[in-house]
Amino acid sequence: MAAIRNLKPATNSLLWKIVIGFVCVAIPLYAICLATIWVSTGIVTGKVEETARSRMNLYTNLLEKEIGSINQMLIALNNDPDLAEYALLPKGRFNYETVRLQASIVTKMSIIYYSNDYIRDVFLVLPKRNQTISFRTGQTETDEDKAAMMAGLRDTPKQLDHFTRGGILSYVIPFEDSSSDDGKVEYLLGVDINPDRIQEGLKMFEKNDEFSVFLIENESRELVRSDSLTELDRGVYASVAGMDGGNGDNASASSLRITADGEEYMALTNVSADGVYRVVSYIRIKDMLAPILTIRNVLWLVMGITPVFFIVFSYFVYKHIHRPLRSLVKSMREVERGNLNVQFVRRQGDEFGYVFKQCNQMVGQLRTLIEQVLEKKIQLQQSQIRQLQSQINPHFLFNCFYIGYRMAKASKNDNIARLCKYLGDYFRFITKQAQDEIALRDELKFTITYLEIQKIRFPDKLDFIVREDEGIGEAIVPGLTIQPIVENAILHGIEQADGPGLIEIDIRREDGGGIKVEIRDNGVGMTGEAQRRLTEMLADSNPNEDHCGLWNVHWRLRNQYNSERGLTIGDNEGGGLKVSFLIPEGAG
Repeated sequence: MAAIRNLKPATNSLLWKIVIGFVCVAIPLYAICLATIWVSTGIVTGKVEETARSRMNLYTNLLEKEIGSINQMLIALNNDPDLAEYALLPKGRFNYETVRLQASIVTKMSIIYYSNDYIRDVFLVLPKRNQTISFRTGQTETDEDKAAMMAGLRDTPKQLDHFTRGGILSYVIPFEDSSSDDGKVEYLLGVDINPDRIQEGLKMFEKNDEFSVFLIENESRELVRSDSLTELDRGVYASVAGMDGGNGDNASASSLRITADGEEYMALTNVSADGVYRVVSYIRIKDMLAPILTIRNVLWLVMGITPVFFIVFSYFVYKHIHRPLRSLVKSMREVERGNLNVQFVRRQGDEFGYVFKQCNQMVGQLRTLIEQVLEKKIQLQQSQIRQLQSQINPHFLFNCFYIGYRMAKASKNDNIARLCKYLGDYFRFITKQAQDEIALRDELKFTITYLEIQKIRFPDKLDFIVREDEGIGEAIVPGLTIQPIVENAILHGIEQADGPGLIEIDIRREDGGGIKVEIRDNGVGMTGEAQRRLTEMLADSNPNEDHCGLWNVHWRLRNQYNSERGLTIGDNEGGGLKVSFLIPEGAG
């Protein structure tokens, strides 16, 4: 205290410079803050409405996305051939095929049902049989609600329609048999939407508990029933249902003030893109204006304690933050200049001490990582060069053009067209395939194109067979995986043999999990010693130029699936060579 009493005011003192600077900044700032509070009171309603409108758009877009996804799955199921086949079966027919088709349809219904939390049920109505197949209730006779749907169809067949009955929203697709003369609907496929799940989904995105939201069917203005609706929701609905905010009954968005339970509320509505439903959100006016009063009281308190806080905090910031941060920035600039031997020194055990310690570890790891990246980059460049060399074989291209020349001389126009198409597909894949990973079906399609070209080259010497289990085409494999193996089989096996050659490609699911790809040929094969040398070459991370295509495939498979396994090579039972690899479970 004595030091403070003896302190003489001097304009050149650092303390007085801080105080005078604070006063010069604080007074205009306080005036601006007070003016802002008073002005904000008049415009807060519009700002809150704008914020609420943005949130409303988020709710509507979210709901439209989910409903759109459900409708897309419904359309996809409507195009399923099993559905049309089952619907057109004669009435009363019961056999294995009928049971199989019905089981297939229920299975596909389950995919839709479990794919989205908003779905309450998936159903199929067959009016000619007075039959309804529901995922939840099974096969039953058509009830009054489903019959009312059939009678109330508004759109032409094969167009998406919707119904609201008892507060339940349903989307349906009617189907009319084109071969029928009576023009009646053969079946009605639809989904029931679970309103409680929609209500819960919308509530999840409410950060302000004062905001509430519910749904109204736009055309009938009927409230979409939900067990989570409160009495206040129903009271607001009663006021909103017959009003449009002055924007018209079909306006996509509107806002209005209403009175419910003796309180004034601001309600906002937004109509979905398809015009089926209307999202309603509302907030109490008192709650909307409450933050302004709170901010004003807090401002007076802040104005009183700011000077003391400013002095104490400035010293604290300088000692505990600015000074160590300045040291940290200085060391980081050394790292930017390329000096990776710099050390970050901080003796205190606070957060900066931890940051300095981690920075030291980071610089050390950075040194190691740079060395590893340089080494990997060199290896990658070598691998890419070998891969590109194996992709475009000038000898192969020359032979194809020479074959085209000979066919042109012989006026074999159809064969020339086939060759040109296959070559176009081949080089389009080679030159434009920039992805490291592709679907198995695309890789197989490219390999078949390559085989078709080779078959044109060797019409009497080469044939091929491709076998593929259903539903495995979505598995992910490294690009150019099967084709190099097939190319190797033709060059070193089929071309060297005297008789006709056969390439077999088998792709099947394994009992233990995963997908096995096997390529077999009936060429000259390899001796046990040659196979041993080839296996050693594949295991070598730095092979010579021989068989670089197989080596590239082998190592890319190992890196892709993070596994020690790659290509497996052995003898084919019918003569020749067999090369296989395994795609692990979950690679699709």
